[in-house]
Amino acid sequence: MLRNFFVTKNKFSICVSILILIVVSMIVFYKAVNYKTIMVEDLLFSSKYYELFKDKGAIKKIFTTSVYFDKVKYLYRPIFVLSFYLDSKLSSGNINLKVNHITSLLLHLCCVLIFFYFLVCYCDFKLYFALIGSLFFSINIFSVWSAVWLSGRCDLLLFIFAFSSFIFFIKSNENNNVVVKNVFLILHFILFFLALLSKETAVVLPIVCLIFVYIKGYKIKLNYLCYMLVYVLYYLIYTNDVHLVRQFVGLFDIKIFFYMICDYLSAPFYVSTPKIISPYNSLTLFKGISIIIFFFIAVMNSKEKKIISFYLLFALFFFLPTILGKRIAFQGNRMYLPMAGIIIAVLYVMEDFCGKILNNIKTKICTMLLIVFVGINIVVTNNAMKFAYDDDSIIRAIFYEYKAYPKSRQETMSLLYFLISHYNMYGFSEQANNIKNKFINLNSEGYNK
Repeated sequence: MLRNFFVTKNKFSICVSILILIVVSMIVFYKAVNYKTIMVEDLLFSSKYYELFKDKGAIKKIFTTSVYFDKVKYLYRPIFVLSFYLDSKLSSGNINLKVNHITSLLLHLCCVLIFFYFLVCYCDFKLYFALIGSLFFSINIFSVWSAVWLSGRCDLLLFIFAFSSFIFFIKSNENNNVVVKNVFLILHFILFFLALLSKETAVVLPIVCLIFVYIKGYKIKLNYLCYMLVYVLYYLIYTNDVHLVRQFVGLFDIKIFFYMICDYLSAPFYVSTPKIISPYNSLTLFKGISIIIFFFIAVMNSKEKKIISFYLLFALFFFLPTILGKRIAFQGNRMYLPMAGIIIAVLYVMEDFCGKILNNIKTKICTMLLIVFVGINIVVTNNAMKFAYDDDSIIRAIFYEYKAYPKSRQETMSLLYFLISHYNMYGFSEQANNIKNKFINLNSEGYNK
């Protein structure tokens, strides 16, 4: 039975694959359960929302105000906030960071299993390709930001609802039963709305779905006009307390647009090493453009041009909302969902290159490359987790970049002042002073680790 594990898709091989995904993910991320908070958002979400535990109007407040309640009115993510409120229920109203981190890690594992299911059932990859691709998705620099940083949980929820919505969209178009088709389509719209309430990035999902309709040759349906109703409903509740226009006006910078795409695109392939303050220069553009050229050549020489192009567009569309604003620091969680599209595109390129024969030299080379790359990801992910332990760890990381990259010192100091001001804004003056003193002490000690 094990002999055919990497060839067949029987129940045994599927169950073994799922077990491998769960075990490897747990081994890599288990220590995050004992992590503390990093930056003001984690402290806010793990403590402020617990104060609502005894508030009878807590649920109403969560769905009628911004993420930061009355302080900052430009993010509306009630499902994200609700998840921390539910954590408080599990903790009987007490602050329990373990509960917060366990919830995030379980959500990440759920995302990994949904992705594996999608690769097997809707991309029809060979099982070992689907398994290795899922391991790559589970363990990379971006998964750290989403699974370990509590504030990155919004991207985990976005993935669960948006990807599930996309799956039901496909189901609705490929099922022949009229009643079942409509049920799947209704579930698609409901999950799309929940994705919007998790993170505003989900606004691009209908565009992605309609492009997929063209790629697959599905029929355009009048039912798709429901997207407009969902948008209108979302706009009405979003603008109840949050200023939607601030998301789009006065923040967009075309130069930063290209730098950010190149920076985030080169990071997953380790052409560049993600830093908290990434320097934007000609080298940044060169690395990103090199990756773009690689994909262009791969697509042009592939038999699966349309589907590979689609998943690259999938990644690009879900990344685009990230550039609507000046980036204060590298936030890998923003690449969590786009990374899924990039991995699918890479797997299609490799499968096309390998051909249908499982034992040829091309297949063996690609398989070994994927396994080695997953191994590299495990090492890099383990190292990246060190910065996310607590406030001290993030300050040490910021100070290291301050000393190591003189050209970026102004941006580094801007980030430090931004953090301190936000701690003070939310009433955490003691933590703000601790950050300031820690940075001063590191500077006086000549920290060189």
